[in-house]
Amino acid sequence: FSEGKASPRTEILHNINPLIRQVNSKSLKVENHNIFDTSTRAAIRSGDWKLITGKPGMLYHQPPKLIFKTSCALFILERQCLCVCDLWLFNIRRDPQERRDLSEECPEIVQKLLERLSEYNKTAVPPYWPDPDQRSNPALHGDVIGPWL
Repeated sequence: FSEGKASPRTEILHNINPLIRQVNSKSLKVENHNIFDTSTRAAIRSGDWKLITGKPGMLYHQPPKLIFKTSCALFILERQCLCVCDLWLFNIRRDPQERRDLSEECPEIVQKLLERLSEYNKTAVPPYWPDPDQRSNPALHGDVIGPWL
């Protein structure tokens, strides 16, 4: 980048967050779909393609429109997200706002990116999420947030 050359990277793992899972997800029927648990929030980009799995999180930044799908839908109503699917594929060069889901039209690309997510996930260190330290409660320090150790 600093030399004005194209990046040698063709793939970006945005995230795999095993602590956030889609409850009651209705996965698309993708060949060998059990490669990666698509109820897990994750995203990967490879070339022009971006695959998102799991509950997409806060979608209030998007206008209340349907993200196109035929077998499931994502509705956004008054900043509330009702997700009934857990997998989206976008061509971000042609659709930089990620409005048109192509997962049903391009199952081979979905398959490839799920395999890549699975490979990355195999190398992941399990997250450490300790119990809250009660000493950090601001009520114990005059309602001031600050160091407690």
